[in-house]
Amino acid sequence: MKRILLAFGDSHTAGAEIDRQYSGSCHDKAYPAHIARHYGFDCENFAASGGSNDWMIRQFMIRIQHALIKNQKVFVLCNFCDPSRTYIKLPGKMNHCTSTLLLQNEGTKKELLVDPDFIQPYENYLKTNTDEFLNYKSLSQIFIIQTICDQYSIPYVFHTSTHWYEGNWNLISKKNFFGHHLDKRLIYKKSDTYEIYRHYSFWGVASLHPDWNHVQNDPRWAMHYPESFHEFWAKKLINFIDKQKILDTAP
Repeated sequence: MKRILLAFGDSHTAGAEIDRQYSGSCHDKAYPAHIARHYGFDCENFAASGGSNDWMIRQFMIRIQHALIKNQKVFVLCNFCDPSRTYIKLPGKMNHCTSTLLLQNEGTKKELLVDPDFIQPYENYLKTNTDEFLNYKSLSQIFIIQTICDQYSIPYVFHTSTHWYEGNWNLISKKNFFGHHLDKRLIYKKSDTYEIYRHYSFWGVASLHPDWNHVQNDPRWAMHYPESFHEFWAKKLINFIDKQKILDTAP
């Protein structure tokens, strides 16, 4: 039975804009597909543009239960999202993921939403949850998925899209979380948030690509990147997977 790579995350994981500007996804050219092809896995990509950790854990629970019932061999890849995002379900409305454009410490948070009916519930969500709590919530969700994977001997790799969550990381596996394995005494600076992103996240590692400045100044792209960046990031994760020997003891 061929192993299946199950990918969860936001627009970066979905491969947004690879084919055309503002497109929501391009699964066959996004980095999960490149990783799957490297190892000879099938690939199922559940990432969504505007996705959140709330949406991710919902999709993960549905798919992992199916995998366990069918006794499928899977490999889980999670790209954890902006902590201020959430998943909203309103009566009579389709499932909706919110996408935060700007998050400031003072609480002035602006959002990009397709349906105006979701604006007020999302504003209420942001007003009633502090940044500290949202970071704590994200770390808890990471731990839940990690625990399920460990319990059922499912190999997994986690990383972040742009953010690094402030809080207690003691229960989060350094072996399986890209960035968490690094010696933070060498790179962590309280006064330099960019330094954190540059080493830990998809967005940060993308900034190390030789074409970074060109793409940043090209109006063709709106905070997303071409397939060459996805290949660049896939190689980083493949090297991490091999170095950490994540697949060596997979059943």
